[in-house]
Amino acid sequence: MIKRVHILLLAITFSLIVFVKLGVSAPSESKNDGKNLQAEKYIKTAESFIKTDIDSALFYASKAFNCLRTDGNIESSANYNLLMADIYKQKSLYDVSLKYYHTALSIYKQGGIDHGQSAALTGIGDIYDFQKQDSLALKYYFESLSIAERIGSQHQKAQNFNNIAVVFKRTNSNLSISYFNKAIEIYLQLDMQDNLGVCYNNLGTLHRNLNNIDSAEVYMIKSMRIRESTGNLQGFAISLNNLAYLNYEKALSTEDLVQSNFYYNTAIEYAKKSLEVSKNLNSLYTRSNSYGTLTQIYLELENYEEAMNYQSLYFVTRDSIFNIDKAAVIEDIEAKYQVSRKNAEIIALESEKELSKIRNAQFYTIVFGIVSLLSIFLTLLIIKRRKDKMIYSQKEQILLNQEKLTNSELEKKRLKEKELLSEIDFKSKQLNTHALNMIQKNTILNDVKTEIKNIYSDIPEKYRKSLQRIINKISFAQNSEKDWEKFKLYFEQINKDFYDKLKKINSDLSDNDLRICALIKLNLSPKEIAKVLNIAPNSIKSSRYRLKKKLALDTKDDLEMFVRGI
Repeated sequence: MIKRVHILLLAITFSLIVFVKLGVSAPSESKNDGKNLQAEKYIKTAESFIKTDIDSALFYASKAFNCLRTDGNIESSANYNLLMADIYKQKSLYDVSLKYYHTALSIYKQGGIDHGQSAALTGIGDIYDFQKQDSLALKYYFESLSIAERIGSQHQKAQNFNNIAVVFKRTNSNLSISYFNKAIEIYLQLDMQDNLGVCYNNLGTLHRNLNNIDSAEVYMIKSMRIRESTGNLQGFAISLNNLAYLNYEKALSTEDLVQSNFYYNTAIEYAKKSLEVSKNLNSLYTRSNSYGTLTQIYLELENYEEAMNYQSLYFVTRDSIFNIDKAAVIEDIEAKYQVSRKNAEIIALESEKELSKIRNAQFYTIVFGIVSLLSIFLTLLIIKRRKDKMIYSQKEQILLNQEKLTNSELEKKRLKEKELLSEIDFKSKQLNTHALNMIQKNTILNDVKTEIKNIYSDIPEKYRKSLQRIINKISFAQNSEKDWEKFKLYFEQINKDFYDKLKKINSDLSDNDLRICALIKLNLSPKEIAKVLNIAPNSIKSSRYRLKKKLALDTKDDLEMFVRGI
């Protein structure tokens, strides 16, 4: 009888072993592999939309995240972080993008995945390049290039050649052209048209900076056509805006009035086409560039109504990018929370696997040692499952409560940011209106003074003193500090600490120097600055030269770019 019981218990034990090994483990592994595979499909789909439809890219990225939230391997997790970094880089949200790149790089290193490390390093270099931190950008590009050469990735080599060339555009034109040619050679071999479009666009801007206008136009047109044919709408909009600005510069440098008007009209046509594409793409970055270009063109044409319209749109769009950046930081916090939870679940899963091995060893010991303890083991297992189920249910409830609390806080922050955006929009319009009013007032007063001076000699002697007093009052009105005090009030509300930052660079800057810097920050042309300050255009050139010396800039440095970056 005892032997029969022992045999029955052994049969039950071996049946349970088969059930555990075949009935539980295999389906779980298959389920995990399936979710990883589905996540990778969503990641690839999202990547295909990055340059054409950011909203669709984010939609598929969220689907990939849902797959990885409960089950995900190291490489898939790294690929997701790299995807999110690329998306936020495309949206010009560089701080958020940089965090995702570093997370991806860390996971790729942990898994020993070389091609992923190279891609993440290139992305980090891109962010520092956009922020004009050349030494850091080159450091990451060359590190990525070293890995690409080691693993024989021609695509990543070419990408890094192009990126290194872009950085050297600012310091060494010959070296930049050399690296561009290396990249183009590989892209032609691989027939990567979209990447060729990027290289040609960069070469175009380089030749424009070197004042090789004809070569610049050839490369920019090549880039525009390639990007249009490949459906790269973001790149297409950028190429159109570059051609618009190139024609604007050609108009400024041409003395022939007919030819100059032709270039202005061509520039407007390119800029509006770029704006149309940007609106369809819903890209604030390229839309802001188009508004800025159109503002400069219409100011030069003295069409102040159009200039004011596009200038207002430029500031609103720029402020929208700022507010979206803040919202993205909030989204990033939520995403980090989710990723942290996912990583904890992965660690828990690995721990569970290790624990399962120990249990199996104990189980075999029990099977071949003390069969009578089987019933106790089964009882403990049932109790543990019930306990795990109860703990899981409690965790789910905690997470649900946290999610409700987070959503409530996010809604409050969104409402507050919306109010802030409206306030900044109103202040930007006040500043633009005030600046244009100063231009128009000084222009009208100068015209009045000129008219009075023209008839001065024809007026009887007894009226000339009265006319002179009128001229003096006009001059006093033009130099009134009240307008500048009001301008400074509006300006500092939009550009906080601007004057303090300039004073840190050089404490000897005069009030006139600070006013010129503020007007440059508003994207006004030298002619418009002269009108606001009520001085001759030649005086502006001299003032700009002295200002560059005070700001410790070289003659080759771009004063406008420096001031607008403060």
